[in-house]
Amino acid sequence: DLVDPNPAVSADPVSGSVFPMGATVVTVTAADVSSNTATANFTVTVVDTTAPEIAVPADITVEAPGPLGAAVEFTVSARDLVDPNPAVSANPASGSMFPIGKTTVAITTWDSSGNTNTSPFTVTVQSPQVAAWGLNTYGQCDVPAGLTNVMATAAGYGHSVALRWDGTMLAWGENNCGQT
Repeated sequence: DLVDPNPAVSADPVSGSVFPMGATVVTVTAADVSSNTATANFTVTVVDTTAPEIAVPADITVEAPGPLGAAVEFTVSARDLVDPNPAVSANPASGSMFPIGKTTVAITTWDSSGNTNTSPFTVTVQSPQVAAWGLNTYGQCDVPAGLTNVMATAAGYGHSVALRWDGTMLAWGENNCGQT
């Protein structure tokens, strides 16, 4: 102002206000001592640029009940500063059949503003372990190292035998009558 070096300036909403998501028009008015006024507007736009946070389980290890692997259940969740219900997906999904070995599960979340986040964890499905006990005179309790994929076992007086998922058999222990 040429006449009033210190006009009164006000804004609506006032400076320091908390703005909601989206666009808000701010109106600024200046008035001098002669009651002359001028008004101007500008827009403040608040956008969500922060991705949701993901909570994934620790790596999971389970024993396979059969040759196809194991169905594995898990829970994942996400939270977001703005979106109360961010979407979450898992690939493979909870409850899926996981094969024997290690599988990486990819968790992805996204909010209503399109911000995304990913986080993996590992599901390990192990082949059942074979154990033997009792009198071990002929090595019948000495389970061969690395014996995996076993669906059934049997034992005799001096030997043990395992049936694998693929139909093959492995025997160990005494072999005086061709049992191994």
